[in-house]
Amino acid sequence: MRWTNDIYVSTTHRVLPPLRTRHSVAFFLDPNPESLIAALPGTGAPVYPPVRAVDYLRSRLESTAPDEAEPEEAGEAKGQAAGLAS
Repeated sequence: MRWTNDIYVSTTHRVLPPLRTRHSVAFFLDPNPESLIAALPGTGAPVYPPVRAVDYLRSRLESTAPDEAEPEEAGEAKGQAAGLAS
């Protein structure tokens, strides 16, 4: 969607009960983390601002993860709560 300025949109993902035995294989592909994701030439004025692939993927993953402290911060908080921190 981002590369095509919404000319091509993602299909809604859904899985229906199979009528017969089926086999599925998941395939995931991500661009090089430092790649700049921007609208392709010929798709009109950009709908979305350019973004590095790593930043886009991080924003998508963070939007689905619960709000929790980083592991180091969580460990520090546990030590403080137990009176172990100096």
